Amino acid sequence: NDNLRQVVAFMKEFPDYTMIQRQASVYNFVRMVDPPLFEEIKKYIREGRLELAGGMWTEGDMNLSSGEAITRSFLLGQRFFQSHFGKMANIGWLPDNFGHISQMPQLLKLAGCDYFYFHRTKPFTGTFWWIAPDSSKVLCYANDTYNGTITPDLKNEVQKFSPDKRRILHITGVGDHGGGPTRANIDLIHQLNKTPGYPSVKFTTAGDFFEKASGEMQGRPTHRGEMQFIFEGCYTNVAGIKEGNRNSENALFSAEFFNTLRWLNGDKYPGAELNDLWQTVAFNQFHDILPGSAINEANKEAISRYGEVLRKTL
Repeated sequence: NDNLRQVVAFMKEFPDYTMIQRQASVYNFVRMVDPPLFEEIKKYIREGRLELAGGMWTEGDMNLSSGEAITRSFLLGQRFFQSHFGKMANIGWLPDNFGHISQMPQLLKLAGCDYFYFHRTKPFTGTFWWIAPDSSKVLCYANDTYNGTITPDLKNEVQKFSPDKRRILHITGVGDHGGGPTRANIDLIHQLNKTPGYPSVKFTTAGDFFEKASGEMQGRPTHRGEMQFIFEGCYTNVAGIKEGNRNSENALFSAEFFNTLRWLNGDKYPGAELNDLWQTVAFNQFHDILPGSAINEANKEAISRYGEVLRKTL
């Protein structure tokens, strides 16, 4: 909430300022706790300065989530974007995920996304094509961090990530502390862009970057299949999270199946209730909760929420 309040303040102060926020669950939280801020956010999304990305309810782990759950996360996220902002995201956005399944380009395309940004487990840096087993193809961009700093050395990133095309996407912000770039970052960007002989540096959208990059793919590489592994230990710890996730996924599938049979016999289908439970499961698949890299308090809360899902579905 504070992050987006700061974003709106900078939007008002700097006419060229742009920002990306990709998790539908974050927007939903702001909608519930600060409706006036949510209305301001809507305005900047309409203007295209606050950019939607991701398309998922949250940045969920790909390796432990079921295919159905990943699909539901996209469905929940894109429906929220469409219903509240009148448009969907067309860029997949998983900068911090610990691995990427081979079917992801297919899921991205089916969810309305043509592009994908990430940085862990990358086979290449810069732009490249990623092709799924079904031949679905997305244009990817990978660099070394989503917490990029702004210094005069920024020009060296061009040579590092795009020596041939001379176009890079530099993701900047304070990172885990939130709030996006600082005022000093913004001022330095403006200063560097006015420096004679220095590469052009400007605020833009990831969508604008990918559109331009898509016309500059001659000679760029192609990757097929999954992109793994990093932080493997995450997948064997906090067993209660793993157990709760899989049991909840299975219980929700069963609940929907049997409630559909009841609906065919004239009973009311509990669509809103099931939707809320899927939101809980999708949220808990966040890439630090489900893998087991969250703090103890988050683990306890997630496990208790799984208990709520199972109580309501079984």
